[in-house]
Amino acid sequence: MCFFKKCKYSAIVKSFKGQTIAEICPKCKQKKSFVTIPNLFTSLTVDKPQYYTLGNVEYLTTSGTGIINNQGKEVEGIFTMILSDSKSKFERFTFEFLHVTPSGCAVVIFISFTADIKIEKCSLFGIKKKHRIFKGKKDKNQFENDKKEEKIHQGNCQYGPPLYMNYARKVIFYPNGRVDEEDLINCSYYCE
Repeated sequence: MCFFKKCKYSAIVKSFKGQTIAEICPKCKQKKSFVTIPNLFTSLTVDKPQYYTLGNVEYLTTSGTGIINNQGKEVEGIFTMILSDSKSKFERFTFEFLHVTPSGCAVVIFISFTADIKIEKCSLFGIKKKHRIFKGKKDKNQFENDKKEEKIHQGNCQYGPPLYMNYARKVIFYPNGRVDEEDLINCSYYCE
């Protein structure tokens, strides 16, 4: 009999163009989790996530191993990803990648981007559905207005938030003290 590692929380991250960047514990099973940043990073393993809540913001963190494309060469390293689900317009994920060569050269990638993030609690048998209980006509009207506002927001975000809200850099640290930085915002990775 085969048992899959169950997760307490599940998450999905989509760019504002609808492309799935990460799926953490799909169907509450760790097995098919992935993180991918087009033309830059692909995960090999994704560890079981940890959930935190601060104020009205939910956070899910995960880590693992993956491969980046560094100047045409595949480089394997470790990553950490933090998702924040604030139920607002601009939710955010942060991503860090590190690879250190035996000679002491380090390749580091830092990314912080706005995205559509959904974090859900898992039930014993899968994703726990959220049910809406109306306490009167006023409550129902507010719910319908919120849905309309959400549709308007989704329609206006087809091109995503302004680029100044996003950050993406690749930094290479050499043993001799030299540091090379590359701004990834203006690269084709995010402007597809």
